[in-house]
Amino acid sequence: MRNKKLIPILGFVVVLGVGAFVFVQGTRHFSSQDGEGSGEQILLEEDSLQVSLDALGENVLFVDYSGETDMQIMLYQDQKGTIHGALNTCQVCNGSPYAYFEQEGDDVVCQNCGNHFALQDLGVVRGGCNPVPLEFTQDDGKVKIETDYLDQNAYRFVNWKQGV
Repeated sequence: MRNKKLIPILGFVVVLGVGAFVFVQGTRHFSSQDGEGSGEQILLEEDSLQVSLDALGENVLFVDYSGETDMQIMLYQDQKGTIHGALNTCQVCNGSPYAYFEQEGDDVVCQNCGNHFALQDLGVVRGGCNPVPLEFTQDDGKVKIETDYLDQNAYRFVNWKQGV
């Protein structure tokens, strides 16, 4: 008789535990601004955001990521095949809701101060009014960005695009 009373309670505890696990594991997600992230071109693995090199081209790929806060990365492959990457926030204007870049031709432009920044310098030039360089590795035809690295840089996006 005791076992019959324990079964519903045990079932409830298991369901509650599984639900909590899914909630905690499901707190990170991504999307791409231009829809390129469908299928297997952009994947969020357990410890990294992975972008297929096939998704990169002459235009900047903007990838939204939500971990501790909403943020965005920029990836670009130049004509020589070099991959460039940056966090989409300005090193100087950081803190402003408008401290983000949009592509205009061969440049990205800070929406706060209007500074133009050449695509080939994306992720290369440090300091000044330019995007924050992105740490990534390239392996098996993919760009891999550690989610711990992204989460450590979430503070840069606290006011990012707030009210914009």
